[in-house]
Amino acid sequence: MVVFSSYFIVNETEQVVITRFGKPIRSAITTAGIYFKIPMIDRANFLEKRIMEWDGNVENAVPTNDKKNIIIDSTARWQITNPLLFLQTVGTVQAAHSRLDDIIDSNVRDIVSKHVLIEIVRNSNRVLEIIQKEASSETFSGVADDSTLTSSIQKGRDILTREILKTSQPIIEKYGIKLIDVRIKGLRYSNAVLENVYQRMIS
Repeated sequence: MVVFSSYFIVNETEQVVITRFGKPIRSAITTAGIYFKIPMIDRANFLEKRIMEWDGNVENAVPTNDKKNIIIDSTARWQITNPLLFLQTVGTVQAAHSRLDDIIDSNVRDIVSKHVLIEIVRNSNRVLEIIQKEASSETFSGVADDSTLTSSIQKGRDILTREILKTSQPIIEKYGIKLIDVRIKGLRYSNAVLENVYQRMIS
């Protein structure tokens, strides 16, 4: 038992922090190989070295600047870049996800609430050219009166997600985490307004 508990193997996808009675005793091990520790006293804390996925909370509606309540399905990619700091501040991947929930979801809500809906939906004004052509025909004669479709955007979804990333990163760095990317996967109206949208489409 003493022999087998005196060494451990670090894989390419792992990084390890050795603690003694709960306190780190040396810098993190980030290179794969066989390492040794004092049995029954030292503990090898294995952490993921690969890029990991985070998915946002899709339960709460976010109000836009033009009073549209929408549910945003967001995602992010993150990585543990400072294993020692990570272990001291959050400890586990589950706890890190909880912190990411608070930080990223909060910034998504803040930035989205400052912009109108089309800024989150569209990424460019190319659609305006198609709408303007189709609006001249009888089939799409009502489109020209819809300001939601014919209004031009100032930023667009890609720039807004860059703002979310830029705002969230400095806070997340305090936990030994690097936030690599943030994206909006999908948007939908909240259940409270979906019925009204369906009735408008039917009419």
